[in-house]
Amino acid sequence: LEKKRLEDPETTIIAIDHKAENWAGFTPRWIVLGDKGRIVSDGTAYPSLNTYEDYFAPPVLHKSQSAKPFLILNEASIRPSKKEKPILKAAGLSIKPGDMIALLGPSGSGKTTLFLTLLGIKPYEGSIIIDGKELRQQKRKDIYKSIGIVFQNPSNQFIASTVQDEAKPADKELLESFGLANYSRYSPYMLSQGQQRKLGVISMIAGKQRLLLLDEPTYGQDVKSTASIIRSLTERTEKGLSVIFSTHDEDLAALYADRIWRISNGRIYETDKSIG
Repeated sequence: LEKKRLEDPETTIIAIDHKAENWAGFTPRWIVLGDKGRIVSDGTAYPSLNTYEDYFAPPVLHKSQSAKPFLILNEASIRPSKKEKPILKAAGLSIKPGDMIALLGPSGSGKTTLFLTLLGIKPYEGSIIIDGKELRQQKRKDIYKSIGIVFQNPSNQFIASTVQDEAKPADKELLESFGLANYSRYSPYMLSQGQQRKLGVISMIAGKQRLLLLDEPTYGQDVKSTASIIRSLTERTEKGLSVIFSTHDEDLAALYADRIWRISNGRIYETDKSIG
């Protein structure tokens, strides 16, 4: 919204957000809701909201550095289609088992296109190695056995009629850890957007894929829910699962990613976590 509209005394604007800092300097009144919609505070003072670290402190992990890379991007040029020019280039990037990679870049920069390329859907030039084999030489069904994705709108990928069936072979404990155990007999389409995202993550975690791609995992989630997703993913990276999650949230990336990839001017490059 334009600052002029926000300051217009004739206009009333109600904004709903998980992050107060997005509205710092604009909002004369803050209403903070707690569990079950209970009003925690209502006033003009800038609210003190919980952070990711309040729910899940960044872990100290002991990952093996000797493992061979599962994914290697070597002088790869990625195209939206065969008839279009490359929009992304990457060289010298790799992911080992257990890596948690944050992918940052502005909207429209090609984050989702990269994910679709790694699934064998988008064309590319150069070399992309998946589990020791050139990606373009692998069958799509074999790629899906080793790489899973949770889209920004996970309802587009649901195929089962109940939460329980969609989450198979996940056990009840996994559903409980995401707060979905009581919804096991519900249709996935009856869940809230945030719950659908959790279900999408569960369905991928429960599989045997070695690399999981998450398109904006914080979308539709509050801080607590995002922390629970990251916690579950972190537990599995310790067992060898590799994760790439795209995000605009610099705090999330700095706290939990092992490394950060950024997209700028059509190039994907790795940057130090301390560099914004």
